Amino acid sequence: MRFILSLLLSLFCLFSLSTAQTINITPYAKGSGSAPEGLGYSFPLGECLEFESDLDVQLLWTDLNQDNITLTYYSQGCKSVGQQYVFALNSLVEDFSLKYVYLPQSVVFSTENNMPAKAIQFYTYYTETNTCTGTSFLQYYTNGYKEPSGTNFQCLGGGKAQVVTCYGGNCIPTVYTTNQCNTDENPPYTVKC
Repeated sequence: MRFILSLLLSLFCLFSLSTAQTINITPYAKGSGSAPEGLGYSFPLGECLEFESDLDVQLLWTDLNQDNITLTYYSQGCKSVGQQYVFALNSLVEDFSLKYVYLPQSVVFSTENNMPAKAIQFYTYYTETNTCTGTSFLQYYTNGYKEPSGTNFQCLGGGKAQVVTCYGGNCIPTVYTTNQCNTDENPPYTVKC
């Protein structure tokens, strides 16, 4: 009987992982793993996507199994394979940072969405040029999070979110209207709070 229960549980886990459509990266304060804090992501699986167009960086998340997820960096429009990394699922990973983000933090890779309810969310529609439809990836900041540079992120309420960007002691606030398609940059994006 115990064997049958173990077998059924294993099959359920495999089925759950094989039907997962996204990989979620939940940030935590360095070494804590308690409440989410920092910069998090949610990426579609199996699609090579433009992450940093100015730097010709594309990402592809693949090979999801019950223990690991694989990240491959590409360039030249997903034609040239770069570095590849394998991360453990559901375990705290220290000093993780995506290429060119330079913000190492503790994270957990998971198929579960663990984003806090109040987070400033940026949905980037990387397959589109002038609309906020189609496939997107999510980059979010926990409410009230402050980067080492002083840049901070807040949900203001009333359909507004604010990012105060700081460089060399000078801080400039930018207020975003939530749920509005922003096509002033390519690819377009929406902000939610």
